[in-house]
Amino acid sequence: MDLASVVEALQATLSPQLRKQAEDKLTQICKTTGFVPCLIQIILNEQCDMGARQAGAIYLKNHVNTYWSDYNEPTADPDIMTLANAVNVNVSPAAGDNTPKLFVISEPDKDYLRNVLIDAIIRTKDPLRCQLITAAGTMIKSDFPSKWPRFINQIHTCLSTDNIGTWESALLVFYTLVQHYEYKKVEDRNPIDEVMNVLLPLLHQRFMQLFAHNDSDQSALIQKQTLKIFHAYTQLHLNFRVLPTQTMTTWLDTCCAMIERRLPERLDALDEEDRAEHPWWKCKKWAFHILIRTFERHGSPANLPKGQSPDKIEFANFYLKGYSGKVIGLVFGVLEAYRQKIFVSPRVLQLSLNYLRESVRHAFSWKIMQDHVVVLIQDIIYPLLCISDDDIELFNDEPVEFVRARLDILDEYISPVSAAELFLSDAVAKRKDVLMKTVSFLGTIIHNDTITVKQKDGVLHMLGVIGNVLIKKKAFANQLENMIVQYLFPELQSQTAFLRARACYALRNFSKLEYSIPDNSARCLTYLIHCLCNDVSLPVKVEAAMALNLFMSDSDTGEKGKAIIVPHLQIIVMRIIEIIRQTEIDDIMIVLQKIVGIFDQELQPIAVQMTSQLVEFFKHVVCSENAPSEESKAEERTVAAMGVLNTLDTIVSCMGEKPEILSQIEQIIYEAILLVLRDGILDFYEEILTLVDTLTINTVSPLMWQVFYLIKEAFFRDAADYFAEIMNCLHNYVVNDTPAFLSQPNRIETVFEMCKHVIVNDLGEDSEAHAAKLIEVIILQCQDNMSAALPAIVQLIAQRFQREIVTTELRLMLLQVFIVILWLSPDRFFQTLNTVAANDPSTQTVIGNFFNQWMTDSESFAGVHDRRVCALGLCTLLRIDAKYYSAISNIVPKILPNCIHIYQGLIKTYQHNEDDSDDDSDDDDDSVPSEIDDGDDENIEHEDDLLAKLKGKVPDHEMSGDGLDNGNGDEDDDSDFDMDETDLESYSTVLEANENIDEFQIFCQCLQQLQSDTTGYNQALLQNLSAEQRTQIQNIIHYAEKRKQEKESNKIRDAGGYNFSQSSGAGQPLNLNFGESIADNYHEQFTTLPLLVICEVAVLLLTDIPQLTGIIVLCRDGKLDEEWWKTWPKRKATFTDTSIMCSNIAQLISSKSDITPISFIPTSEHHLSNKDLCQGVDFFTNDLHCYINQLHREQFTDHSCNSHTLLHRGQVLSKRHLGRLMKTKTSIISFNSFLSINTDAMKALTFPRSAIIKGDSVRILFHLYIDPLQTTAAFVCIAKYSYFQKEDEVLSSINSGFRVDNVELIDKNDLYVLTNKSREELSCNEQAHIYHQLVLIKDERARDRKKISTTTEPPKNGSDPWSSIDLDPITPNKDAVAYGLNDYKRTLSLYEQDLTRKLKLLSLNHLDLSIYYNNTDDAYHQVDN
Repeated sequence: MDLASVVEALQATLSPQLRKQAEDKLTQICKTTGFVPCLIQIILNEQCDMGARQAGAIYLKNHVNTYWSDYNEPTADPDIMTLANAVNVNVSPAAGDNTPKLFVISEPDKDYLRNVLIDAIIRTKDPLRCQLITAAGTMIKSDFPSKWPRFINQIHTCLSTDNIGTWESALLVFYTLVQHYEYKKVEDRNPIDEVMNVLLPLLHQRFMQLFAHNDSDQSALIQKQTLKIFHAYTQLHLNFRVLPTQTMTTWLDTCCAMIERRLPERLDALDEEDRAEHPWWKCKKWAFHILIRTFERHGSPANLPKGQSPDKIEFANFYLKGYSGKVIGLVFGVLEAYRQKIFVSPRVLQLSLNYLRESVRHAFSWKIMQDHVVVLIQDIIYPLLCISDDDIELFNDEPVEFVRARLDILDEYISPVSAAELFLSDAVAKRKDVLMKTVSFLGTIIHNDTITVKQKDGVLHMLGVIGNVLIKKKAFANQLENMIVQYLFPELQSQTAFLRARACYALRNFSKLEYSIPDNSARCLTYLIHCLCNDVSLPVKVEAAMALNLFMSDSDTGEKGKAIIVPHLQIIVMRIIEIIRQTEIDDIMIVLQKIVGIFDQELQPIAVQMTSQLVEFFKHVVCSENAPSEESKAEERTVAAMGVLNTLDTIVSCMGEKPEILSQIEQIIYEAILLVLRDGILDFYEEILTLVDTLTINTVSPLMWQVFYLIKEAFFRDAADYFAEIMNCLHNYVVNDTPAFLSQPNRIETVFEMCKHVIVNDLGEDSEAHAAKLIEVIILQCQDNMSAALPAIVQLIAQRFQREIVTTELRLMLLQVFIVILWLSPDRFFQTLNTVAANDPSTQTVIGNFFNQWMTDSESFAGVHDRRVCALGLCTLLRIDAKYYSAISNIVPKILPNCIHIYQGLIKTYQHNEDDSDDDSDDDDDSVPSEIDDGDDENIEHEDDLLAKLKGKVPDHEMSGDGLDNGNGDEDDDSDFDMDETDLESYSTVLEANENIDEFQIFCQCLQQLQSDTTGYNQALLQNLSAEQRTQIQNIIHYAEKRKQEKESNKIRDAGGYNFSQSSGAGQPLNLNFGESIADNYHEQFTTLPLLVICEVAVLLLTDIPQLTGIIVLCRDGKLDEEWWKTWPKRKATFTDTSIMCSNIAQLISSKSDITPISFIPTSEHHLSNKDLCQGVDFFTNDLHCYINQLHREQFTDHSCNSHTLLHRGQVLSKRHLGRLMKTKTSIISFNSFLSINTDAMKALTFPRSAIIKGDSVRILFHLYIDPLQTTAAFVCIAKYSYFQKEDEVLSSINSGFRVDNVELIDKNDLYVLTNKSREELSCNEQAHIYHQLVLIKDERARDRKKISTTTEPPKNGSDPWSSIDLDPITPNKDAVAYGLNDYKRTLSLYEQDLTRKLKLLSLNHLDLSIYYNNTDDAYHQVDN
């Protein structure tokens, strides 16, 4: 290859006039073998022009990056891939990207470059060297270790020489290899482990050689690079085969030596900025990085994820107890130097504080440093938090730069001030007495008469840092308001601007303080508003705006302060917009978005003005993008402009119900949309398309139809990659304004061409799936207008099936397009298939295989919409015309099995959606860590455990080991069932809009229609079904009937209910006897009764009762007058069939989390009525209540019964209720239900023993002591009426209350009194047996409230009726389980243990012993057999 021509072309690329021609020439010759060696020769030729050499190095880097790998790299974001590797999450490459390249560098050129590249890097210096190192990194990713095995030998050879210049270059190349493996999973790190096993000893040897004998700058660079390599290798994983504890300790000692090292005196001559960037200070920085990462990742048992290996636990204990103290001593040495005004680089100072912050979390390290914490706060933290002279100068001279620096998110990771804030916040929150000592210190400063403004700023700064902790401490609760009024309010009016700003900052963390004096709360908001609207200092305005944002975030404060804010709202908004214009910072934009969201109604008068100013600002930012500026500022402006678009989106959303305002806003926003889409400003495409989506979410105006064509032009120009965002807009155009969409044929053609472009040009399978979804939406929405387009659609889908499809999502979406066409019109579907197959023979195979592919993929359909489409398509096949039987003959036996799977999935999804409820918690923690004892470690959740939870979405208590349990244990049958909608289901169709399309009813109709089939089709469908599948079909039919009834009931409910003619109501003997205690005094007796079952005439009597929220009506004659029913909205459902009504009621009751809930009535309430006792009733049947009262009068009219009766009830109770029971001794409880009680304790134990106990429940047994001679709430013996006649069951009505007399726990045959025990101690024992002696309350009439009699005492010892009751703790019935499993030897052993235990508890003639003798005898008999 002609070297001169290549040099000439490279030189020409530096000339703007010749660049294009030169690049074209290089593109032609670069694919020639020998081009790479030619570039290397030019780069290494010192006689050649430096410009040509540098151009050659850059060209080589890009050439290798583009053409080295044999396959196209996945188009995943490299940052996302790096993060995914760091957290051990697999991110699949974009589909269709991993394809062979048309050109790759030839193997001879590759071999040449592998052989000479490291030598070339050693022979060059920057800027050539950095380009070659980047090229080496690309080669390593592709070739190491398999194709570049000599790489390590080359590095080892370089490090084995005595030339330290060679060491530096070799380490730079080696660092690219370590970086490649830095975030990989443990199982993928074996190559780097093998390399490190060889090279780490040599690296340490070279490091110590330089450390001891060479203090040159080059020596510092090599040592720094060595530490960076070690940090990259160890920061996530420690391999104890490569780095056993002794070797790791050697490296840690090396880091400590570097921190202790006195640096060369020549550095003192440098100014502080240059000194901080010197390699020697960077060596200290990286030594600190290693020590901190070792501590937080590997150096404490509390930090380790669960289930770690013994060597990791051993090292963690060694580091915490054997090494952390040494490092803390070094850190205090660094901080002491800083205190003595000796220079310490800001990064080293920041890292020192970060190490101490980690030490706060652990008891051992905290004990070492706790005696020094006061000095640390006084002499290090406080001075750092005082404003510096440089900051004051920046505040006054360049306020915009001051604000940007103050809000820089990266500041937390590099600034000593941020490190001081974080250390102080953690220390006062997690360790006792630190907060009190800090407040005391601040008190001494603030009361000093000689305090300077800088010192006062430090005090306010520290108050702001600890504010979120102070506000949660009871010890300071009564003092905070006075402190704010005395110290913060005056500074809001200070003559010193930066003190006003700092006071606003300090108030942020006190936004949730509840002021005892309302005027103080009003003053606080007034001061902040004044600072925002009237202050002349920009930083003050910014801090006031951000403080106001937090005050508005608190709902209570927001409501109270609304009256104060609203009069100033217009000027507040305008000031914030001015700040946004000045600073171009997104943080302030968030404040504006909050205001727009909260005060949407109040902002309507100025919404147009706001929009106009924001659009003008956006246009200004976009135009300034083209002006030369610093890259960081350009990025800030871009982010600010994105924030403007997001704020505009919020305004549009809030004004959606005001069409007259929205129309004006739309006209203004159109300018921004036009600017971005017309000029192709890619940075804002996503935000602009989101804005268009919001503007068209309900209706599409003529102006937005103009935007439709702008989107089209942008799409075909440069926006095709944004099709997923574009589809939101296109969906709105199709669905929300279908007549306009169809009014011009070119609109359908435009959308189809866009979808076709996506599918044909391999823009990624996600975009292709969106395109197929959009086609489906259009077909469903424009059914009768799609005939002409169907052949082109079918041909497009069929052709896409001919290429490889990787993702299931795309394959299913393509199938759904076919299925929808089939469902809408089978005739048109088959006609279209035949037409396409005839015109395009290449599609015949795909079309012929469609039904087989559908049947194969049916089990993959997920979500509601996709399953419904599949179900409707399958139903179409069930009732297909006989002329099409031949086309589907191969798949007929698979139709019903697939129907079963799809419909079962739909049933589960619908049931899940019905049962789904949000458990919102009002945890107002504000992320403040909880205080821990000085002797304890913080309970730290390791990042690996957290990631495992995020991956598996499992509760905390189910986590173990490093992540999810991947064993083969028992799993929930539905564990693999996807309850969530698919990503594309958010795009609504007519299928969701039309409630008359019920796939279940259609399925039933198809089956019914098949009963009359005479062609043999029905037989072919059914012949291969198993008995289980036939049963499953019956279950689907039953669900369909139930679903139909529910829909009818809902329609009646929504219409206001049934209407009955008076004749039908009057002619029906209803026998309505509500009883005095329920009906006559209903208003006084019940707080609320959610549901009442009555007959239709009773509506007139009860519907006006305010406490009644719902009525179920039984219409026995079936005659309905719907017009009359519309006037009674409390009717929830009407039934004409008793069995159906009972079935629905049973389902309602079973859906409750606690079948028999308990209400707790405070002991201070001495006067109770039925209202008190029935306040938690969920369900009431009047007839049953009346019947119980009647039987009670019959059974207890004579006084011949015993004066005391002991009854028993066993049940499952939640731990929450159990905790309350432990606290309600002598209080009243009501069971809120008809109560089934038993006279036999053993019978009562049956239910809780057999119940399946969840983690939040316990088994309990109530012993109910009652006196039937008193006038009590009705209870009756129902043995002869009950289904279980042998159980001597007693039934009590709902107004039964009991006083808790005693609560005891029986465990392992020991009786423990729990009166003084904690709730937590009780909750941990799931085999608790709670013993209650409850006195039944007298039944009192609402109009005759007498004081509850508490004179009835339980029997004294000696006559205790409970003495004969078996107090066996309720444990799992292991003997019964063993017996049921035919394990009779195990059963015999358990029975003998029971008998032995009972003989110790009971007398020899006790009747209960007969049970145990019988059980044992039966077990012996079974063993003998």
